[in-house]
Amino acid sequence: MAGRQDAQRGVMPPRPPRGAEDGRAVPLMDPNPEEALKLLPQTHQQFATRTYWDQFFNKLREKDGRDGAFEWYGAWSDFAGQVERMPSKAASRDATDVLVVGCGNSTLSEDMYASGFRKVTSIDFSEVVIDEMRARASDKPGLEYKVMDFLAMDDAWNDQFDMVFDKGALDALMTDASAADQGAKMLAEIERVLRPGGTYLCVTLAQEHILELLMEKFEPSRGFALEIRAFDPEAGSLIAPFLICARKAADEPGMYVFSDGSQTKGELASSREDVESAVDDRRLVYHMQRNIQNMGQGLRARFALWDASSSTNLPRFLVSVVDSGRSLKDAAIACAVFLVPQGREHEWTFASAEGQMQVAKSNGIGRLIVVSLGRSHSFASIEAVQTELSPSMTQLYPSDLDATTKVPYMTLGPDLGTRKPVAKTSSEASGDFMVEDVEVTDESTGKTVTHRRLVFLQASDVIQSEARIAKRRAQKSAKGKKKNAKGKKNASSVSYFIDKSYLAFEFHRAMVSGLCFLKPKDSPARAVVVGLGGGALASYVATQCGWFAPEVKVQAVELDAEVVETAKTWFDFAPKEGALDVLVGDGSAWLADAATSTPGAYEAVFLDVDAKDLTQPVLFPPRAFLEESAIENVKRVLTEEGMLILNLACKSAEKQKSILSDLRKQFVQTLCIPLQAIGDANCIVLAFKGASNEGKAEDLCAAALERAKAAVAGATEERPVHHDFAEVLDDVRVVKEDGTFAPTD
Repeated sequence: MAGRQDAQRGVMPPRPPRGAEDGRAVPLMDPNPEEALKLLPQTHQQFATRTYWDQFFNKLREKDGRDGAFEWYGAWSDFAGQVERMPSKAASRDATDVLVVGCGNSTLSEDMYASGFRKVTSIDFSEVVIDEMRARASDKPGLEYKVMDFLAMDDAWNDQFDMVFDKGALDALMTDASAADQGAKMLAEIERVLRPGGTYLCVTLAQEHILELLMEKFEPSRGFALEIRAFDPEAGSLIAPFLICARKAADEPGMYVFSDGSQTKGELASSREDVESAVDDRRLVYHMQRNIQNMGQGLRARFALWDASSSTNLPRFLVSVVDSGRSLKDAAIACAVFLVPQGREHEWTFASAEGQMQVAKSNGIGRLIVVSLGRSHSFASIEAVQTELSPSMTQLYPSDLDATTKVPYMTLGPDLGTRKPVAKTSSEASGDFMVEDVEVTDESTGKTVTHRRLVFLQASDVIQSEARIAKRRAQKSAKGKKKNAKGKKNASSVSYFIDKSYLAFEFHRAMVSGLCFLKPKDSPARAVVVGLGGGALASYVATQCGWFAPEVKVQAVELDAEVVETAKTWFDFAPKEGALDVLVGDGSAWLADAATSTPGAYEAVFLDVDAKDLTQPVLFPPRAFLEESAIENVKRVLTEEGMLILNLACKSAEKQKSILSDLRKQFVQTLCIPLQAIGDANCIVLAFKGASNEGKAEDLCAAALERAKAAVAGATEERPVHHDFAEVLDDVRVVKEDGTFAPTD
């Protein structure tokens, strides 16, 4: 999921159940929950004391004469299916050596024994409960109970167990973040007693401090596979526990999120933040399914639906739920499901909370459920998708929706759109990425055309590169041309090619329009493009900017060699020595070298490079390019009248202001073109080095506007100009000292 996640994390988390606000564990179900809560300690620190637990089990036994087990978070039946699907080094169940820590008087160990596990050791530091459990297990050979503290287990147990099961023990120990040292000690002991290939299964509420510790201690870099698994506890439960599994010396280390208990494969998370986001989303979905569905105006939940039978590790559907704030009785449509056509899922209208809210309000919809169709999956028809989705969608309807209300399914056009996978590859720098062809509507003609896209799967909401595929008719010579049976000449043959004269991205058009601020040259110009992608920007600047200079020699720099090969193979990127060169390497390092080797050599530096670490507040460019020394390097490689053209995307407007303020101080004039972005503050920055650009911004813009009009007027068949750069420049703003921006006039 992520990659760059345009999924909004502004959704309010569900209110924790009573007793969980201060970190206390809460029993999943009890025949008399009010009485059960009376057994809970007065302070949450008591959860970690032996005295409290001895008293707890004595009171539980005495209360109403009841001897029953007290099940925290769930029973074996809630987890059994997922445990069965997990890989195991043990030859069979009866050969699997199991340890249950903090067993209490739960029936978990007995239930596992009954299901075929014949070597089950259970420990608890309460002598009271162990005496009780030994009596219950007297007729079950291989089911052992020991009085033992899981913070100091038997020294002889090194690499002893295939499975360690913890149902609420870590939560009880780590009642808040102040107990992190105790939690770390517990996990270190568990790691010690697990044999290589063994699995620690932790049933937990996955509160923030718990989840952080688990991710820290079971890092993939240490050879662990950490799996975050959702499951559905008994109906009526107030809480949504998770089954978190850490596999020691795993064959495929990593962090995996299983959003559906029936999954055999999880989604590989690219960061800890991705895991936290997935846990938050799962909690919200769980509570929505328990009729806590009135999220309120302006809020959105987002989650994935998976196909357990699919061989792909990508979700089948991405679902967003937005409430417009209209009451059901006032809404023209109480609830509706909108199916996003394939190829349009990245558009602001369908991918952002603001766009989805706009769709809901403009159509008078109370609750809108927006469904995007997953990559690497096939979909037969609108009707087939509706049939498949209906069971899941009913769980997302408003709780007060009349049962007789028919919820409409809506989309654009007669079908679900077309998306054709072309290629899939991966690299160490970028992870998995795909090339795909999609059908889109041409904005100027209204006709259906094909676009080719490059998508990094760690940020599948974002299209990395896009190019239009055009067709060319190869006319045969008139001599010898045959006629068909009706006397008409045969149609000429058709070939397809990447149209390098067309920029599919709004921000690429804005970046190229920045060249209009430079005075046209009669001699060749030079430009640097850092960040290649499919090569659309570099190719356009090198071949289509005759209105700026008779020739623009471009030096492209791309970190990932596999991306360069993909650009050549699938996007017809064609380097040419001395005209369009490409170098594989770090862009900031290249600028540092060029600052001393070729100072003052370039009229423009284009920075269009994404931050691979999507947890950072700045998504474009990486932090290294914004450091003062890096900006100085950019200024050194520029000619005196040169300019920096920067694609800047931040997670917040405040961060954007801070960066713009710094750039304003480092250049004589700084302008920007705001862009409509999905949940981010995005703009194209135009920063000028030369003193001649220090005049009024409106004068600079007026001159640029005239050059933009001249560029369109001077278009030729060899060098067409498809884009109205003058229209783009209407949105130029001047950056003020505090980083805010205002109109130039």
